[in-house]
Amino acid sequence: MFTGCSNQTWAGGVLPFSLGGIGAPGCSLLVGTDAVEGSVTNGGGVASRSDSIPNLPALVGAKLFHPWLVVDPGAGNLGMVPSDALETTIGGGTLAGAACERRAQLPVSEVRSAGST
Repeated sequence: MFTGCSNQTWAGGVLPFSLGGIGAPGCSLLVGTDAVEGSVTNGGGVASRSDSIPNLPALVGAKLFHPWLVVDPGAGNLGMVPSDALETTIGGGTLAGAACERRAQLPVSEVRSAGST
């Protein structure tokens, strides 16, 4: 999984960015890749990530975008397929020392798909 701080621009370019040129026709990079985190799925094909959010008032309202890059050997030359990107907004709840599970426990004011592959 990777986390981006924008779904508009990244590395001086405009998003979404087509991945067709690197072997993933029909797929696009929807968000910047500001942080990359590896995960392994369980026997049912499920993976999850938890992160701590510092208790900083400046982070309230910050938006982060979280797509997964799934290994799929049959998916063209790249061998990977990007997911849609989950958009999260850090809310005004108590954050001190909280390890937050994405999609479940983050105090979010908006969760929506940022686009499709």
